[in-house]
Amino acid sequence: MKKLLISSLVFLGCFISVRGQVYIGSAYYPEHVDSKQVEKDACLMKEACFNVARMGDFAWHSMEPEDGKFTFEWLDHAVQILSQYGIQSLLCTPTAAIPKWMHDAHSEIMIMGADGKRKPYGRRRHACLNNEDYRQYSLRIAHKLAERYKNNKSIIGFQIDNELATEEPYCYCPECLKKFQTWLKQKYHTIGNLNRAWGTIFWSETLNNFKQAWLPRKMDNPSAYLDYQQFYSDIALDFFRMQREAIKAVAPNMKVTTNIGGSGFVTTMDLYKLSDTSDVLSFDNYPVNVTLEHLYGNDTGHPFDPAMTSFAMQIIRGGKSRPIWVPEAQIGRTALTQKEIVKEGYPRLWNHQQLAYGCRLSVFFPFRSFESGHEHLMAGVIESDNVKRSKFRELQQTAQELQEIYIQTGEMLPVAKAAVIRDFQVDWLLRTVIHFAPT
Repeated sequence: MKKLLISSLVFLGCFISVRGQVYIGSAYYPEHVDSKQVEKDACLMKEACFNVARMGDFAWHSMEPEDGKFTFEWLDHAVQILSQYGIQSLLCTPTAAIPKWMHDAHSEIMIMGADGKRKPYGRRRHACLNNEDYRQYSLRIAHKLAERYKNNKSIIGFQIDNELATEEPYCYCPECLKKFQTWLKQKYHTIGNLNRAWGTIFWSETLNNFKQAWLPRKMDNPSAYLDYQQFYSDIALDFFRMQREAIKAVAPNMKVTTNIGGSGFVTTMDLYKLSDTSDVLSFDNYPVNVTLEHLYGNDTGHPFDPAMTSFAMQIIRGGKSRPIWVPEAQIGRTALTQKEIVKEGYPRLWNHQQLAYGCRLSVFFPFRSFESGHEHLMAGVIESDNVKRSKFRELQQTAQELQEIYIQTGEMLPVAKAAVIRDFQVDWLLRTVIHFAPT
């Protein structure tokens, strides 16, 4: 029986309190700075009342600069220094962005578009989840991280990958085709069942065998495209489980999660199935630039609406009916600065809201604004000149307040008063219908 994704209507007094610890901190990139700066940053984090740092999410080259050559000493140093200042670490597997040496050795590792062209190197989330070389490299780095830090008391858990199944994840390479055909055979058993389900009699699309099945594109047979979306959701979940099992085999007591993208409204991955294998459900909370309407095709821009953020948190919390994590919490501008001005005081508001909705971990993204690279426009807890300004003071106040509240209340977990059924089959069907409709 399909589980229900529970969404609570929150009223005053409708909370239960559970024991645990609240983590407030920031996403930190020690590979961007020298070792002396790490201690200075740890001192600033302590001053800001932070007690956790998330690290490693895009550091594959820093961890493995050449095939099979592992250099974790810089991460060891960061974990150790942060720990000395009372700051624990959430480590990430770096598989969302592959190093250039991997691309050069295996050019077929890149996602192939519906036009038959491979994605060029130069971004993230551009490796095919079905490519066996990519899978083996990902499995190895996950195992290496778990083996190295399994007994480190400063590590609170592992985040797998980054915003899995986002940023146009669908691939049309020969390996994906082969696996899709196998997936279809396991689902339908006979080609007759598939033909009836897809309605292939229409437009003379009837298939004689499973090897004739193709990888459907937007505006192809809507039933076929629906299956393809479900197939790639299963592939993304398998990629998550593969890394999770590698970590659990070495460190069975370590918490493992992944940060759900799209502010919890992601439509490319079945979150019911994710909840079955994730120790804690986590999502990245960007209340200004990512909303439900945005992900369903309305890209005109939306101002912050507290009800939308509330809805997002309830969707994620309902997956396990347990406290949630926010590995990335918006604190200011992102890449689209002209549309995403964040007023002073709003990050404090969001984080109080997160705590009230059962959030146990909130990680401000990022600690320091980047001097260069794809996300150099992102606002940080401090800017790249290391000067403490109003943003630092606001987040310092926020961290202190949340920890003081938590001491008195424990984790506040709203009691569900109503249920909202989110059916991912319907999600995918809506995307199919939207893309099929003439413009």
